[in-house]
Amino acid sequence: MKKTLIIQLLTDDKNSWFVPYAKRLCDELITLNHKCEVIHSVKDIKLGDILFILGCKKIIKPEYLLYNKSNIVVHESNLPKGKGWSPVTWQVLQGNNSIPVTLFEAQEGLDDGPVYFRDSIELDGTELVQDIRDKQALCKLRMCIKYVNEFPVCSKVQIGESSFYEKR
Repeated sequence: MKKTLIIQLLTDDKNSWFVPYAKRLCDELITLNHKCEVIHSVKDIKLGDILFILGCKKIIKPEYLLYNKSNIVVHESNLPKGKGWSPVTWQVLQGNNSIPVTLFEAQEGLDDGPVYFRDSIELDGTELVQDIRDKQALCKLRMCIKYVNEFPVCSKVQIGESSFYEKR
């Protein structure tokens, strides 16, 4: 039987569109016999196994990354390309129908950590904002569950030239 993990889901804006999905992910992790809670401030981070940093607007200071064995971000770009802010919006504006998604280990540098998994969100061009968010969130949840089920996971270093999206 797999070990029960202590998992925290950080969404640093209580009013974020992602909060209901974070609660859904937490409920699913609990049904998999893990301890899980949704938090909205880095000050609420406790010692644990995995911290998922999902839908955050602020960069987390390195000292907060010491509380958990693994600190995971899911970012909608093909890292190292597309680091930064609002990657889905920027890629939709660029006319991309396939949005790459990367699950990686958070480090001090913005979107710099080693990669664990990659996936993608497929758009047909008829989606409204909520449709895109649903696809985005379901992909994040699927990747997070995969990470937990395979924990600990081997990572790969990011390879290639970096690019950045500015805040919108």
